[in-house]
Amino acid sequence: MSQLSPPKSVDPLTVLPRELAEQILEYLTFQQRMNACLVSKEWTSFFRSVPSLWQRLDLSDARRKVRPAFISRAINVGRQRLTSATLHKLYDFDKSLAALIRHCPLQDLTLLDTGVQSHNLVDLLREAAHLKALRILEGTQIGQRTLKQLVTSLSTSLETLVCYAPNNKMVDLGMRPYQRLTTLKICVGSFAALETFFEAVATCMPHLRFFTAHQDLRHASHTRVPLDLTALDKLECLDLRLRWTGCVDVMLPTTLRLLRLHVPHECVLKTSASITEVRLPRLAELSLDVPSVAALLHAILGVEDTDAEAEELVSDIHTLALSVRYVGMGEYTSDLAAAFQRRRLRQLKHLTTPHESDIDRFASMVAESLQALESIDVSGTKITGVEMKQLVGMPRLKRITVKDCPHLGRDAVQWARSQGVIVDDRASGGGHSGLKVRY
Repeated sequence: MSQLSPPKSVDPLTVLPRELAEQILEYLTFQQRMNACLVSKEWTSFFRSVPSLWQRLDLSDARRKVRPAFISRAINVGRQRLTSATLHKLYDFDKSLAALIRHCPLQDLTLLDTGVQSHNLVDLLREAAHLKALRILEGTQIGQRTLKQLVTSLSTSLETLVCYAPNNKMVDLGMRPYQRLTTLKICVGSFAALETFFEAVATCMPHLRFFTAHQDLRHASHTRVPLDLTALDKLECLDLRLRWTGCVDVMLPTTLRLLRLHVPHECVLKTSASITEVRLPRLAELSLDVPSVAALLHAILGVEDTDAEAEELVSDIHTLALSVRYVGMGEYTSDLAAAFQRRRLRQLKHLTTPHESDIDRFASMVAESLQALESIDVSGTKITGVEMKQLVGMPRLKRITVKDCPHLGRDAVQWARSQGVIVDDRASGGGHSGLKVRY
């Protein structure tokens, strides 16, 4: 018992290929890697020789308050290699962040549950000359004025900005250029000046590629706020979850590959003629939860082009999610049947159907029109065993999600699984199944 290991033990780092050992060590946390350096001088030498192990300080899983002594040790180990940090449950936030900025070339900073932040945060991050990405996540409270000062001071260097501030009623980014910003994700309680916010995004962020704007759907609505993002000629992903009223002009750039629109309010979305003309030719993933979903879907799909060469330049949509809660069932059924016949949906692989809906002949429409479908989500619908059989008969279908489907029997689920289809039928309500579990 005088030895920590048996006499015939072998150091794994001397046996495993270096590439395999590095892949295994990637699963360790930053603290576990620092503790592993205490095993032997050989382990210390090996760990210190792999720069990728010390690039990210992630404290998101911290269970207790992290003291400054641990941050100092992490800085001494990482030094110039530590470029990314996720701060969570710090004993002294200001002291720890100041030390990281002073001694490490931080490029990516995430603030998670760090409490109320004031102007001190602006002063600290003003010294972060290498900072490219800033994420203010849940649990970090920052005022409107402080947020504006913070973003303004970093406008020349930021490439990614993520802000989760559900208690803020306004986001003012200012009308100054953000020449390097490529990713913007804002989640607030409500937008007090939504039109001004859209204008700032369209005019001051020419290199934006990913844009997300979410608000609390219970807060104030906006009347006749146009959306014109055609100036963003590099935008690839657009995700909007807003509450609109009145007629809204929607004008989108032709470069979009992913589009998500969620407008859970009774309104009329008036699509611009430019959408029909350009047809969003690069669009591959589409999610619509809006009142005028059928009309907007047809506008985005565009007019069928008789020119074969022009049709080849238009991409196929592989993922589609729709909602029907604000549309008449009869009208929606005919519009949906026509949409499923469109050329851009012939290679559709993933489909999410309207929840809480009862669409006539829906399963037969899908089985007849979408032969390339690989997965379908019919959760919350009134699907029956007969319709399930129609879907399972599709040649390429691999997965069906049927959560909270009251008219679907257990035998239909078991039969579908016996045909080789993966069926996810877990109820979202958290209730127990009828099967007994014996321990």
